Amino acid sequence: MFYGSDADSREEIARLMAKYSSSLLRMSALYLKDAFLAQDAVQETFL
Repeated sequence: MFYGSDADSREEIARLMAKYSSSLLRMSALYLKDAFLAQDAVQETFL
């Protein structure tokens, strides 16, 4: 959970996405064996 201003929360989410999105996408693609489903899974993770 994020506390502080909305700008701080957005910056933190952007930082987390930059740090983890490629790893999550690779792992999702290996597990799901479908690139489009993997992209959807990663997007849902950050919603």
